[in-house]
Amino acid sequence: SLQKNGSKPLFQLFGHRTGSRPSWIVGRHSQRRGRHAHPSVMTMPNTTPPRTPAAERNPESAPPIIYSAAELMSLDLPHSRMLIKRLIPLPGAILVVGSHKSGKTALSVQIAIAVASGCDLFSQFSILEEGSVLIVEKDDPSGQASLQQYLRAAPAMAITSDWPIHVNVDVSFAFGAEFLRWLESDICERSLKLVVLDSYTALRPHRRPGADIVKVEQEELSQLDAISK
Repeated sequence: SLQKNGSKPLFQLFGHRTGSRPSWIVGRHSQRRGRHAHPSVMTMPNTTPPRTPAAERNPESAPPIIYSAAELMSLDLPHSRMLIKRLIPLPGAILVVGSHKSGKTALSVQIAIAVASGCDLFSQFSILEEGSVLIVEKDDPSGQASLQQYLRAAPAMAITSDWPIHVNVDVSFAFGAEFLRWLESDICERSLKLVVLDSYTALRPHRRPGADIVKVEQEELSQLDAISK
Protein backbone atom coordinates (compact mmCIF):
# COMPACT_ATOMS: atom_id res chain seq x y z
CA SER A 1 0.00 0.00 0.00
CA LEU A 2 1.09 3.62 -0.55
CA GLN A 3 0.56 6.18 2.19
CA LYS A 4 0.80 9.95 2.39
CA ASN A 5 2.06 11.69 5.54
CA GLY A 6 1.23 8.73 7.75
CA SER A 7 -2.46 8.72 6.79
CA LYS A 8 -4.52 5.74 5.68
CA PRO A 9 -3.38 3.99 2.51
CA LEU A 10 -4.50 5.70 -0.72
CA PHE A 11 -4.72 2.39 -2.53
CA GLN A 12 -3.56 -1.17 -2.07
CA LEU A 13 -2.33 -4.08 -4.13
CA PHE A 14 -3.82 -7.36 -2.93
CA GLY A 15 -2.10 -10.59 -3.90
CA HIS A 16 -2.30 -14.26 -3.13
CA ARG A 17 0.14 -16.86 -4.37
CA THR A 18 -0.22 -20.59 -4.56
CA GLY A 19 2.99 -22.62 -4.78
CA SER A 20 5.42 -20.94 -7.15
CA ARG A 21 2.75 -19.19 -9.18
CA PRO A 22 0.58 -16.22 -8.27
CA SER A 23 -3.07 -17.14 -7.89
CA TRP A 24 -6.11 -14.92 -8.26
CA ILE A 25 -6.03 -11.60 -6.50
CA VAL A 26 -8.78 -10.26 -4.27
CA GLY A 27 -9.27 -7.02 -2.43
CA ARG A 28 -11.97 -5.35 -0.41
CA HIS A 29 -13.81 -2.38 -1.83
CA SER A 30 -12.72 0.53 0.32
CA GLN A 31 -15.13 3.37 1.01
CA ARG A 32 -14.61 7.08 1.31
CA ARG A 33 -17.37 9.62 1.88
CA GLY A 34 -19.92 6.95 1.01
CA ARG A 35 -18.50 6.13 -2.44
CA HIS A 36 -17.25 2.69 -3.43
CA ALA A 37 -13.85 2.16 -4.95
CA HIS A 38 -13.60 1.27 -8.61
CA PRO A 39 -10.94 -1.42 -8.73
CA SER A 40 -8.56 -1.62 -11.67
CA VAL A 41 -7.24 -5.00 -12.76
CA MET A 42 -3.78 -5.71 -14.15
CA THR A 43 -3.05 -9.07 -15.71
CA MET A 44 0.48 -10.27 -16.38
CA PRO A 45 0.30 -12.86 -19.18
CA ASN A 46 2.75 -15.71 -19.43
CA THR A 47 3.76 -15.38 -23.08
CA THR A 48 6.01 -18.43 -23.08
CA PRO A 49 4.67 -20.76 -25.84
CA PRO A 50 2.84 -23.00 -26.22
CA ARG A 51 -0.40 -21.53 -24.86
CA THR A 52 -3.55 -23.53 -24.16
CA PRO A 53 -6.81 -21.56 -24.44
CA ALA A 54 -8.39 -21.02 -21.03
CA ALA A 55 -11.63 -22.58 -22.27
CA GLU A 56 -9.86 -25.92 -22.67
CA ARG A 57 -8.53 -25.94 -19.13
CA ASN A 58 -11.19 -27.35 -16.77
CA PRO A 59 -9.91 -28.00 -13.24
CA GLU A 60 -13.23 -29.65 -12.32
CA SER A 61 -12.76 -32.50 -14.80
CA ALA A 62 -10.26 -34.36 -12.59
CA PRO A 63 -10.54 -35.48 -8.94
CA PRO A 64 -8.53 -33.56 -6.31
CA ILE A 65 -4.90 -34.62 -5.90
CA ILE A 66 -3.44 -34.93 -2.40
CA TYR A 67 0.35 -34.93 -2.01
CA SER A 68 2.39 -36.16 0.91
CA ALA A 69 5.10 -33.84 2.18
CA ALA A 70 7.76 -36.04 0.55
CA GLU A 71 5.92 -36.05 -2.79
CA LEU A 72 5.48 -32.29 -2.67
CA MET A 73 9.18 -31.73 -1.97
CA SER A 74 10.14 -34.01 -4.88
CA LEU A 75 8.14 -32.04 -7.47
CA ASP A 76 10.14 -30.16 -10.11
CA LEU A 77 8.27 -26.85 -9.96
CA PRO A 78 9.06 -23.65 -11.89
CA HIS A 79 10.78 -20.89 -9.97
CA SER A 80 8.90 -17.78 -8.96
CA ARG A 81 9.08 -14.95 -11.49
CA MET A 82 8.57 -11.24 -11.05
CA LEU A 83 7.50 -8.67 -13.61
CA ILE A 84 8.61 -5.78 -11.40
CA LYS A 85 11.16 -6.51 -8.69
CA ARG A 86 9.66 -6.74 -5.18
CA LEU A 87 6.27 -5.56 -6.45
CA ILE A 88 4.40 -7.53 -9.14
CA PRO A 89 4.60 -11.31 -9.81
CA LEU A 90 4.37 -12.95 -13.22
CA PRO A 91 2.07 -14.41 -14.48
CA GLY A 92 -1.26 -13.71 -12.78
CA ALA A 93 -3.90 -11.08 -12.06
CA ILE A 94 -3.68 -8.21 -9.58
CA LEU A 95 -6.56 -6.08 -8.32
CA VAL A 96 -5.73 -2.46 -7.48
CA VAL A 97 -8.24 -1.17 -4.93
CA GLY A 98 -8.63 2.34 -3.57
CA SER A 99 -11.04 5.17 -2.85
CA HIS A 100 -12.58 7.20 -5.65
CA LYS A 101 -9.99 9.45 -7.33
CA SER A 102 -7.14 8.09 -5.19
CA GLY A 103 -4.82 7.54 -8.16
CA LYS A 104 -5.46 3.93 -9.21
CA THR A 105 -5.43 4.74 -12.93
CA ALA A 106 -2.35 6.94 -12.61
CA LEU A 107 -0.49 4.14 -10.81
CA SER A 108 -1.59 1.48 -13.31
CA VAL A 109 -0.58 3.59 -16.33
CA GLN A 110 2.81 4.38 -14.78
CA ILE A 111 3.35 0.64 -14.29
CA ALA A 112 2.39 0.06 -17.94
CA ILE A 113 4.81 2.74 -19.14
CA ALA A 114 7.61 1.27 -17.01
CA VAL A 115 7.03 -2.25 -18.38
CA ALA A 116 6.86 -1.01 -21.99
CA SER A 117 9.95 1.20 -21.70
CA GLY A 118 12.03 -0.96 -19.37
CA CYS A 119 12.67 2.04 -17.10
CA ASP A 120 12.57 1.53 -13.33
CA LEU A 121 9.19 2.30 -11.76
CA PHE A 122 9.51 5.41 -9.54
CA SER A 123 13.29 5.02 -10.03
CA GLN A 124 13.18 2.26 -7.37
CA PHE A 125 11.56 -0.88 -8.75
CA SER A 126 13.44 -2.64 -11.55
CA ILE A 127 11.55 -4.00 -14.56
CA LEU A 128 12.65 -7.61 -14.87
CA GLU A 129 10.67 -8.48 -18.01
CA GLU A 130 9.80 -5.59 -20.31
CA GLY A 131 7.45 -5.94 -23.27
CA SER A 132 4.21 -4.87 -24.94
CA VAL A 133 1.30 -3.66 -22.84
CA LEU A 134 -2.41 -3.09 -23.44
CA ILE A 135 -4.55 -0.54 -21.58
CA VAL A 136 -8.32 -1.05 -21.81
CA GLU A 137 -9.89 2.23 -20.67
CA LYS A 138 -13.59 1.99 -19.83
CA ASP A 139 -13.91 4.02 -16.63
CA ASP A 140 -13.10 7.52 -17.90
CA PRO A 141 -15.36 9.06 -20.62
CA SER A 142 -12.37 11.18 -21.73
CA GLY A 143 -9.96 8.28 -21.46
CA GLN A 144 -7.95 9.12 -24.58
CA ALA A 145 -7.17 12.63 -23.32
CA SER A 146 -6.27 11.37 -19.84
CA LEU A 147 -3.96 8.67 -21.15
CA GLN A 148 -2.31 11.17 -23.49
CA GLN A 149 -1.52 13.38 -20.49
CA TYR A 150 0.02 10.46 -18.61
CA LEU A 151 2.22 9.57 -21.58
CA ARG A 152 3.35 13.17 -22.03
CA ALA A 153 4.27 13.37 -18.34
CA ALA A 154 6.48 10.28 -18.50
CA PRO A 155 10.19 10.79 -17.70
CA ALA A 156 12.13 12.26 -20.62
CA MET A 157 14.57 9.34 -20.62
CA ALA A 158 11.71 6.96 -21.44
CA ILE A 159 10.00 8.98 -24.19
CA THR A 160 10.13 7.36 -27.61
CA SER A 161 7.75 7.17 -30.55
CA ASP A 162 7.82 3.38 -30.76
CA TRP A 163 6.64 2.44 -27.29
CA PRO A 164 4.93 -0.99 -27.37
CA ILE A 165 1.85 0.50 -25.67
CA HIS A 166 -1.60 -0.30 -27.07
CA VAL A 167 -4.80 1.44 -25.95
CA ASN A 168 -8.47 0.53 -26.33
CA VAL A 169 -11.19 2.96 -25.26
CA ASP A 170 -14.24 1.57 -27.08
CA VAL A 171 -14.57 -2.10 -26.14
CA SER A 172 -18.20 -2.89 -26.95
CA PHE A 173 -18.87 -5.87 -24.68
CA ALA A 174 -18.96 -6.28 -20.92
CA PHE A 175 -16.90 -8.76 -18.94
CA GLY A 176 -17.94 -12.25 -20.04
CA ALA A 177 -17.15 -15.03 -22.49
CA GLU A 178 -16.93 -12.75 -25.55
CA PHE A 179 -14.68 -10.28 -23.74
CA LEU A 180 -12.38 -13.04 -22.48
CA ARG A 181 -12.06 -14.55 -25.97
CA TRP A 182 -11.14 -11.15 -27.38
CA LEU A 183 -8.66 -10.47 -24.59
CA GLU A 184 -6.93 -13.85 -24.86
CA SER A 185 -6.69 -13.49 -28.64
CA ASP A 186 -5.09 -10.04 -28.29
CA ILE A 187 -2.63 -11.29 -25.67
CA CYS A 188 -1.45 -13.98 -28.09
CA GLU A 189 -1.44 -11.75 -31.18
CA ARG A 190 0.56 -8.92 -29.61
CA SER A 191 2.64 -11.07 -27.20
CA LEU A 192 1.51 -8.82 -24.38
CA LYS A 193 3.48 -8.73 -21.17
CA LEU A 194 0.93 -6.64 -19.22
CA VAL A 195 -2.76 -5.78 -19.56
CA VAL A 196 -4.42 -2.97 -17.60
CA LEU A 197 -8.23 -3.10 -17.31
CA ASP A 198 -9.55 0.25 -16.12
CA SER A 199 -11.73 -0.51 -14.51
CA TYR A 200 -13.08 -3.90 -13.52
CA THR A 201 -16.15 -2.18 -12.08
CA ALA A 202 -16.87 -0.40 -15.36
CA LEU A 203 -16.33 -3.55 -17.44
CA ARG A 204 -18.38 -6.02 -15.44
CA PRO A 205 -22.10 -6.48 -16.22
CA HIS A 206 -24.92 -5.59 -13.83
CA ARG A 207 -25.35 -8.11 -11.03
CA ARG A 208 -28.49 -10.22 -10.88
CA PRO A 209 -30.66 -9.67 -7.78
CA GLY A 210 -29.75 -12.20 -5.11
CA ALA A 211 -26.42 -13.13 -6.69
CA ASP A 212 -23.48 -13.94 -4.41
CA ILE A 213 -21.30 -10.97 -5.38
CA VAL A 214 -18.20 -12.30 -3.61
CA LYS A 215 -18.43 -15.65 -5.40
CA VAL A 216 -19.16 -14.07 -8.79
CA GLU A 217 -16.20 -11.70 -8.53
CA GLN A 218 -13.94 -14.53 -7.36
CA GLU A 219 -14.93 -16.56 -10.43
CA GLU A 220 -14.35 -13.62 -12.78
CA LEU A 221 -10.92 -12.86 -11.36
CA SER A 222 -10.06 -16.55 -11.55
CA GLN A 223 -10.92 -16.44 -15.26
CA LEU A 224 -8.57 -13.50 -15.76
CA ASP A 225 -5.85 -15.29 -13.84
CA ALA A 226 -6.31 -18.41 -16.00
CA ILE A 227 -6.01 -16.41 -19.22
CA SER A 228 -2.80 -14.78 -18.05
CA LYS A 229 -1.24 -18.22 -17.54
